[in-house]
Amino acid sequence: MKTMKPISRRSGNQHLHHKSIEYRERIKRKMSAYHRHIQLGLIAQQGLLQYLACTMADTVWMKFGSWLRTIRTGIPLSEQVTALALKHSIPEFFADTRNYGIFKKFLLEKIDFKRSDGIKLAA
Repeated sequence: MKTMKPISRRSGNQHLHHKSIEYRERIKRKMSAYHRHIQLGLIAQQGLLQYLACTMADTVWMKFGSWLRTIRTGIPLSEQVTALALKHSIPEFFADTRNYGIFKKFLLEKIDFKRSDGIKLAA
C-alpha cells in the first residue's frame, strides 16, 4: 500500500467511494490481513492458556494469587485463572536475575512500567 495517499491523523474518512476499484480492493486486502493477524494472535494466546491450564495446573494454582469460592482440583482450569496466574507471576519473572535470556531482554525494552499498573516490581 505504498501508493496510498497519506492523510493526517485526525482527518477522518478517506472517502473510498471516490477512489478507483483497484485502490478499494487493495484497502480491503490490507484490512483483511490486519484482521487475520489479530485473529491468529488471539487463537495462539487462547491455545497457550489452554495448554498451560492442562499441563501446569499445580503451578497455576500456586501463582493464582486471587480468591475463588471453590477450587476443584479434579476439574481443568479455565483460561481466565491461567491468565491471572501469569499476570501475578510477572514481577517474579523480572526479579529473577539468574536467567537473563533474550526474551526477558526483549520484554524489558518494550514494557513501559509507568503505564503497567499490574506488573510494578516491589522495591
